[in-house]
Amino acid sequence: MSLRLRSFVIILITFLVSGITFAFGSPPELVNAGEASTSVTVRFTVQETASGTVDQIEGGEVELATETGATASVSFPPGAVTASTDVSISSIIEANIVLITPIPAGLNVVSGLVYDFKAEANGQTITTFDQPVTLTFAYTDAQISGLNESSVRVYYWDTTQEDWIIFSDYTLDTTNNIITINTSHFTLFAIMASLSSSPPGGGGGGGGGLVPSTPTFDASLVDGGFTYLTSKLFYGTKSTTADAVYVNTSNVGVTYPTSSRWQKTVSLALGEGTVTVKATNAYGSSGSIVLTYTRRMIGDINQDGSVNDYDLSLFVIRWGQDWPSADFNEDGIVDDYELSLMVAYWTG
Repeated sequence: MSLRLRSFVIILITFLVSGITFAFGSPPELVNAGEASTSVTVRFTVQETASGTVDQIEGGEVELATETGATASVSFPPGAVTASTDVSISSIIEANIVLITPIPAGLNVVSGLVYDFKAEANGQTITTFDQPVTLTFAYTDAQISGLNESSVRVYYWDTTQEDWIIFSDYTLDTTNNIITINTSHFTLFAIMASLSSSPPGGGGGGGGGLVPSTPTFDASLVDGGFTYLTSKLFYGTKSTTADAVYVNTSNVGVTYPTSSRWQKTVSLALGEGTVTVKATNAYGSSGSIVLTYTRRMIGDINQDGSVNDYDLSLFVIRWGQDWPSADFNEDGIVDDYELSLMVAYWTG
C-alpha cells in the first residue's frame, strides 16, 4: 500500500469511527466546456489604423486616436502573450458594417465607429491571450449628445452566435467620457447606447413600439466566483415590454416569477463557460448580455487537476465549517456528504 493511499485510509477510518457514513458511487461523466470562436474573417473598409508591438515580459500599449475625436486603446500586462506580438486597432465606419453585423435594435453606435482589434506573432493570428488585456474607449460630448450616457456599454461581435454581445463587467466614467473593459480575446468591438428619451409613437400607421432593453443578471451571480454544481439557477431582471427571454439561444425552460424577472436552470460543463441572455418582443430583440462561470471538479480543492491526499488534508481542517472551496453541494457546511463526493472523485 502506497504512503498516500495509507494516509487516506487512516483518515477515512477516523471518520468512520466517528459515526460518519458514506454514499459511494461512480462519478458522472465530465464534459469539458468548449470555447466559442470570436474571430472575424470578413473584411471591411478601414478608416484609420494604429499599430505597435507588445512582448511577453513588459506587455505594452497601442492607441488609435481617430479624426472624429474618439479613441480606442489596448493595454497588455506582462505574460498576456508568449512572444513579441504585433497589435493593430482599425476603425470602421458603422455604415460599412451593419449589413454583415447588424446593430441591435434600439441601440446606437457611439461615434459611429466599430473597432477591429488584431494581434499577430510569428506569422500567426492571435485571438486569445494568457492574461486579460484592458480595452479603453473614449468618446466626445458631441458623440453622446441625444443618447443616454448611463446606458453606454461595450459590445463585441461573436461570429458563432452572429450577434453583438454586451460586456457585463465594465467601468464607465461619464465625467471623462471613458469606458473600460477587460477581455481575453480580440474581435470587432463597439460602444453603444440607447436614446436619451423614448421616441413618440408613429402616427397614421398606428402606434410605434420599442424593442426591450437588455436583460440583466442578478448581482449575486456576477461575483467572479466558482461553483461545483452540475446545474445552476440563473436569474435577473427584464423589461416589462419583453415577451420572451432567451438563455443560450433558447426560451425553453425560462420562467417569469414577476413581469420584470426571469429565471432558468442551466446545465454547466466542467471548466469555464458562458451563459448568454437576451430579450425579444414583436418589435425586435435586445442586445445580449454574457455571464462567465467556472465549474470546478468536485474534490479538487487546490485546483491541481487531481483529487488526492493534499485536498483531503485541506478538507479535514475545514470540517463543520462554511468554506466554499470544500462545500461541494453548496449547502453552507462541510460535512459527510462532501466527504462521500470526494471519495467518489478520488484520483490519488
